[in-house]
Amino acid sequence: ETFNTAKIFHEQSIRRLFHNFKSVNEFDFGNGQKSFLAYQEVNRLFADTVQQNLKSQDEQGFKQSNSELIWIHNSDLLLLPNLLRKKKHNTNIGFSLHSPWPSTDVFKMFPYRMEVLRSLMCCDLISFHLFEYARNFYTAVTRMLDVRQQFRQGGILGIEYHGRFVPLRVSHIGVDLKEV
Repeated sequence: ETFNTAKIFHEQSIRRLFHNFKSVNEFDFGNGQKSFLAYQEVNRLFADTVQQNLKSQDEQGFKQSNSELIWIHNSDLLLLPNLLRKKKHNTNIGFSLHSPWPSTDVFKMFPYRMEVLRSLMCCDLISFHLFEYARNFYTAVTRMLDVRQQFRQGGILGIEYHGRFVPLRVSHIGVDLKEV
């Protein structure tokens, strides 16, 4: 039941939100707090599974290093980066969003916006398909978390958050028709 409730929350709330549905009445946030709690629980269960897999690797003699990478795709696990950081993982965390990031005016209607933003700022790299989506995210983070942008050598744009630099990347995915 928890997974179904979390899926409903994702489909009826997050997906609609990320595609810029503008009316709060158009999405009920999946029956409110109950659905968000289920979404949190699914993210926690996933974090526990990652923890178990890393622990199992340690027991088998595989040494963790800073070169390991946990890559999270899309909006099903937006809370996972924060949960992994709380478990003190030394691995790098990447996040790639395969859908739009909503405008700040739309995103600020989401009652759980701060949890999502704080979680994503636990990543070591955040990737978007289009510059517009990265800009929307950047604007939301700088306005809602009151953080600063920072440019690094090579023109890398990122956000300074609690002493960490979180780079933002635009990575188009597609097929070059000349190659097909």
